[in-house]
Amino acid sequence: MIRKGDYYDVSIEKLVYKGWGLSQVNQFKVFVPNSLPGDKLQIKITQKYRSHAVGLPQKVLSASPLKKESPCQHFNHCGGCQLLNVDYNDQLALKTAILDDCIQSTYPELPCEPKPIIGTKNTTYYRNKMEFSFAQQDEHCVLGLKKRGQFDQVIPIKHCHLQSIDSNHILTFTQSFFDKSPLIGWDYRQNKGCLRNLIIRHSKTQDTYMVILVTAQAHPEIYNDYAQALQQHCPKIKSIYIAQTMDQNERSYYESTSLIWGDPVIYESIGKYRYQVSPFSFFQPHSILAETLYNEIKSACEPQKSDALIDCYCGTGSIGIFLSDQVKSVIGIEENPSAIKDAQTNMTLNQTQNMKFYEGRVKNILKFNKFTANTIVVDPPRSGLVPKALKRICAVGADKIIYTSCNPNTMLRDLKDMAELGYKATQIQPVDMFPQTFHMECVTQLKKI
Repeated sequence: MIRKGDYYDVSIEKLVYKGWGLSQVNQFKVFVPNSLPGDKLQIKITQKYRSHAVGLPQKVLSASPLKKESPCQHFNHCGGCQLLNVDYNDQLALKTAILDDCIQSTYPELPCEPKPIIGTKNTTYYRNKMEFSFAQQDEHCVLGLKKRGQFDQVIPIKHCHLQSIDSNHILTFTQSFFDKSPLIGWDYRQNKGCLRNLIIRHSKTQDTYMVILVTAQAHPEIYNDYAQALQQHCPKIKSIYIAQTMDQNERSYYESTSLIWGDPVIYESIGKYRYQVSPFSFFQPHSILAETLYNEIKSACEPQKSDALIDCYCGTGSIGIFLSDQVKSVIGIEENPSAIKDAQTNMTLNQTQNMKFYEGRVKNILKFNKFTANTIVVDPPRSGLVPKALKRICAVGADKIIYTSCNPNTMLRDLKDMAELGYKATQIQPVDMFPQTFHMECVTQLKKI
């Protein structure tokens, strides 16, 4: 009988979703964070459930042959990366194994085999957006990323291998500036303080930056001094915002967002198309590989000039705009009003004449409007499709559905449900949009049976 607090010597068999290693103790599954296949570890059971347990490494008995020295001094504790200590080709093999494990556990009857994962040459300094957290430590205001597996502890970061060198300069300047100010970093247990987050957005094609400082209190003089000093320190910055929230929980929407310096947006390009990026709009995190991803979506659509296309969860319209010259018409559906506003602007920016956007939840827009389409593209949140949206997407009766997802488990769950509604998965193309982590993007083509 496995009990919480027990110690065991285990061998890690494989990596599974979340980037956790899988081991067995008396034929009972034990998931082990911060491990790799081939590791032999002493672990301590920290959580026990009916079907599995979770154990944390206490001692390395024998290290995996996949493991190498990480170039990042923060790697062992920082939650930003999980695979920075693994050669990139081995990362791709691990992600392939993770996807296979998801298929076996969620949809073993999947009627197609995934294609080889598409990798990238840009494996570090690739992210166009990073969100860092403030905290107060030993009377100092620090700035960094959350400690792996901890919501209330921040690892101070001076150099992150996921963002550009200039972004690191912005990070260290900001930490130094506010450490000298009277403002206090956020306390994640007591939910009090002033400084909460620093969000850095980087246009890879224009090499310009947007900075968003998230706070809980208004101190306009200090924020204006920061903005002036930061822009002089990094002239590539084009926009500086203050977003304020009094909410105790971390969130994506704020009570107020104010531009305190520069232009309201920056611009990014994918292929021949140009998109505006506003403070909280979604954009694929790997700008350089985004064109590859979108070309895979286009290929899966098999577009014809006479086609009508629906882009569900269209966000700022980037996928629909990218496909717009391949089809007759595009309808975009998105519930976020700010994203819809960006989508309208992006449509005008690219002189796209055959698109129309609907603001609202996918399940409601499809319920109260009658659409016909040859192809439907869906790129839902990581949680996947809600049941009513899934049923109404299938009820449109399109010839093809292209399902794009960064969560293979929820994607496979939805593919299984779509099969019962008459749609067969015919191909899956994984794309490594997230090097150094266990995440991946998958583009799945489904055809109406």
